[in-house]
Amino acid sequence: MVDKYSVRDFFAYFLVGLFLLLTLLYQFKILLYNYFSISIEDVKSTPSIVIFLLIPSLYLLGHIVHSIDSIIGRIGNYIEEKSTKHKFVIFLFKCVNGNRLLGNLKSEEIDFPFFNEKVNKLQFEDKYRQLEYWNLMNELFKGLTLISFSWMLFYIINFSSLKFFIALVLTFLFWYRARFMAKKYILLVNNTYDLIK
Repeated sequence: MVDKYSVRDFFAYFLVGLFLLLTLLYQFKILLYNYFSISIEDVKSTPSIVIFLLIPSLYLLGHIVHSIDSIIGRIGNYIEEKSTKHKFVIFLFKCVNGNRLLGNLKSEEIDFPFFNEKVNKLQFEDKYRQLEYWNLMNELFKGLTLISFSWMLFYIINFSSLKFFIALVLTFLFWYRARFMAKKYILLVNNTYDLIK
């Protein structure tokens, strides 16, 4: 049980935090070093302390990214529930929640509580291990999508067209991959549940 959570923590939170840190260092390396009063010599002289502090910090950054992602998902659900079924609202909902499990369940008109019951039964029957991969990868790519989308907005504001284009392509690729993983997860949960019932 503990190894499952450590794998989830590594992929869903640590790697997302690492991606955020690397993108921040790419853009603001000198500012970050000056703000935290860190020099390259300090990092080279005490690498074990840096690693000891870096691992929980990256994990925490990953949790912060996923918290923001959850808030955005809830806002997308609220807008979709309270608005008319105008084409723009449907498009906006697909953009915001198309890469999320709940957004895909809604678009396929699958009842979320019933889907959770299926997942719980599969976990109880010990048939969930292979399915968990798809959910885990969805979590990873949702976090990467949010980070690359944030950079895309940053580059729009700073009028950097090449970096904007790169961030736009990454955002689309990460979003598409997260959507694929969510759809595959839903399909496999439903198929596996039908096989054992």
